[in-house]
Amino acid sequence: MSADMDSRDRRRGSRAEARVFEHCWRLYSREETDLLDAGVPLATIDREIDDVDRDVIRKILERLANRGVLVRLDGADPDTFRSRLSYAPAALYEGGERR
Repeated sequence: MSADMDSRDRRRGSRAEARVFEHCWRLYSREETDLLDAGVPLATIDREIDDVDRDVIRKILERLANRGVLVRLDGADPDTFRSRLSYAPAALYEGGERR
């Protein structure tokens, strides 16, 4: 792989990461979240971003959570009440309460 290809892949990945974060922030701000005062689930973000693969979105969410940019939360699907992982922007979430 050439240096040009490598830098293009990083830029594309960086743009996808920014889009995932922005969608998570916007959806969380609009309270499009899971039950139990949780965050935004992968499925909701995936519906918003149709040109990025679901597995890539999941990896980005995990990477952002590992860096402390997002907070991982246990939520419940509003339709099935099944538990699932969701995410909230750390800047908008403080110990179980929205800021």
